[in-house]
Amino acid sequence: MGAGFGMAMPRTKQELVHECLVDGHRARHARSMSAADLTAAGNEITDGLRAAGWDAWASLVARAGDSSSASIEQTFQELEALRRFGPLTRVDALETLIASSGRYWEPHPTTSG
Repeated sequence: MGAGFGMAMPRTKQELVHECLVDGHRARHARSMSAADLTAAGNEITDGLRAAGWDAWASLVARAGDSSSASIEQTFQELEALRRFGPLTRVDALETLIASSGRYWEPHPTTSG
């Protein structure tokens, strides 16, 4: 089961692999970026969201405080929600940043659907 905004959304194994930032089709958008560069990008996006008056979205993304894998994963999961549902749905560079973060995410066991 995948999660989204606190509710379970059933996902098949094929859907999970398709969306995978490491092995799925989205991985082709990734660029080689250091953890520090990804963290800096997350912080800049947070600042831009606040400057635009989107404080609620900025609060979600504001977890980019350090370059640890856990922090990068949490930050870029929030950026994925922003890319899908927020005010930046048409920003292609966001997809590149999110895909580039995939190599820093901790592996998690998946359930087959």
